Amino acid sequence: MEPSQDKENQVRGLLYQLEVGRKQLDQLVKQEQMIEGALMEINSTVDALNTLKNQKPGDAIMVQVGAGSFMKAKLEDTENVLVGIGAGMSVEKKIPDAVQALQERRTSLTESLKSLRKTMGELTLRIADLNAQAEKMMGPLA
Repeated sequence: MEPSQDKENQVRGLLYQLEVGRKQLDQLVKQEQMIEGALMEINSTVDALNTLKNQKPGDAIMVQVGAGSFMKAKLEDTENVLVGIGAGMSVEKKIPDAVQALQERRTSLTESLKSLRKTMGELTLRIADLNAQAEKMMGPLA
């Protein structure tokens, strides 16, 4: 094999690794966005549950039904709430217990986000290194 063909194959290999790395980084960015969205939802839910502590049965409230739309409702129970536990299942919990469960979920997601961002940083450095290697090798090919 000629030296120029060998160098071309090495460059192709680096470019392939770059492509794979960029795709992995794109997937990690999507995961980051999902986790951030879940954290925002948890924070909103905790705020709403904390607001309910000051309400009494029969109080009128506005309930969001989606897409910025609300409807009026009257509270029947100000001590319990249904909390999603996954797989489409929910359990009834006292509001303080629900808040605690959500705070624990928030802590877990925050740790996952830290780990994910660390991985993203490492991958970004690896991509930059591969890019520099490829540019260095492609210089003499031109």
